[in-house]
Amino acid sequence: MLIFSFFGGLFLLIVGGELLTRSAVRLAEGLRLSPLLISLTVVAFGTSAPELATSVDAVLLGSPDIAIANVVGSTLINSLVILGIAALIRRLPVEPSMLTRDASWMVAGTLLLLLLVWDGWLERTSGALLFLLLVGYIAMAYRAGSNRRRIVDHAVGPGRVPATGGFGHDLDLLVAKLGWILASCVFAVGLGLLVLGGIIFVEAAIDIAGMFGASETVIGLTIVAGGTSAPELVTSAIAAYRGRTDVAIGNVLGSNIYNMLGVTGIVGLVAPASIDPDIATLDLPATVVATVLVVLVMASGRQVSRIEGAILLSAYALFLWLHLT
Repeated sequence: MLIFSFFGGLFLLIVGGELLTRSAVRLAEGLRLSPLLISLTVVAFGTSAPELATSVDAVLLGSPDIAIANVVGSTLINSLVILGIAALIRRLPVEPSMLTRDASWMVAGTLLLLLLVWDGWLERTSGALLFLLLVGYIAMAYRAGSNRRRIVDHAVGPGRVPATGGFGHDLDLLVAKLGWILASCVFAVGLGLLVLGGIIFVEAAIDIAGMFGASETVIGLTIVAGGTSAPELVTSAIAAYRGRTDVAIGNVLGSNIYNMLGVTGIVGLVAPASIDPDIATLDLPATVVATVLVVLVMASGRQVSRIEGAILLSAYALFLWLHLT
């Protein structure tokens, strides 16, 4: 029964994340946002929702180590495993704004979280600061994306439906309206599945940790983090396969920013808690190193090659070997 609950919760997380991501992209496209901006904001929020659901549920159940370890582990998996797999599928070109803006925020957010929890506590004031920084990042990214979109529209003309009137025009408007309604419903269903899956998944993971004598930190860094990162893996792998390399990289960068600023910020606001010393002194510094490694790889030749993708995967294997031995 416990194994059934574990994999059942994981299945709900994956399905919910997929529904939320696809519907979020449909809604964002209706707002005429660029693919990169969509991946950095809406898609990243959708794929990071499992981390948020499981971390909040874990801290409410009295397991803050799972909550924070989930964030750290998910960020490591995003940076090293998911980006590595996407690069193995297809070489990933890097836009300049990814380095100067998004990658910088990712590294800065990770460093700030390390400083805030170095004393072993995640306070409400720290959570509020992290969450406010996330709001600032979203506003900045949206403004930059909107300005870029206006430049494109000015050059090629906005893609609006011509106001010609008649039955055909009215039908186009009706279909577009129904599309928005359907996307909103799917978004709500996906969010509900994520919350439900997160509750089932975390409760099962806590029970498994107790049965095998594993620490909550190890379970959070590996099993829980791997499960909640499944939507990011699916999204980035499919995007790379289809040639949407900007979405593949943007999803990873955006998800890491949401994890560090959004998920930990909300966790701190909901229930301030003590942090396992190993997370503050070992795992978070390792995450800082991983994010810096990603930036260096992205900056070298303005791309992530297949060889570099293999290097990232090897770095994660090394982290697991050092942590579990």
